[in-house]
Amino acid sequence: MNLDLVSTETIVINSWYNFQTKKPTFLFEIIKNRFSILKTPFTKGVRQLAIFQEILQKYNHLLALDDDDDQEKAWIRAKDDNARNLSTSHFLILSYLLAQPNVSAKQISNEFSILPGTLSKRLALLVKRGLVITQADLKDARYKRYSLTKSGTQVASFHEELLRQKNAQLTKALRLFDQNELQTIARFLTMVTKAEENMHYK
Repeated sequence: MNLDLVSTETIVINSWYNFQTKKPTFLFEIIKNRFSILKTPFTKGVRQLAIFQEILQKYNHLLALDDDDDQEKAWIRAKDDNARNLSTSHFLILSYLLAQPNVSAKQISNEFSILPGTLSKRLALLVKRGLVITQADLKDARYKRYSLTKSGTQVASFHEELLRQKNAQLTKALRLFDQNELQTIARFLTMVTKAEENMHYK
């Protein structure tokens, strides 16, 4: 078998099948058994491309877990009905106001990299639901400052409890990695965050 005749597409497809079924494919068994000693740029590129595909698949799956009916939102709604129909972004804003009361929209926008127009809609919903109140800025009445109501404080507190439990479980998982691996993970997440914030579509 000539490895040069094996197309990148074929190997990526088999890599995808391998990831989905958790079973080694015939093609990869051949590569593993007969060509493991080869270190050509082609084989390195194929392995790298297969890893790229696996990372992107897992990342997109992770993003898909965050929706209106995910288990985190269901948990908070079960604690407080005022949390109904709130998005992850709404909960993050409430938690931010719990820690930083009486802040401006600009401060919130900078904290979460939310466009002003988008943030305005999210804050308007929180105000309408009675979770957030506004007051004029003492230095410039043209601007508003935002704080939590009693109901907003309660919802934010439940969200903080959820984050505490979630972070404890994630920390337990992170302990499985050594220092170098953790630094790689941190660097990867930083780069992905920047890429997401600066994404452009044609």
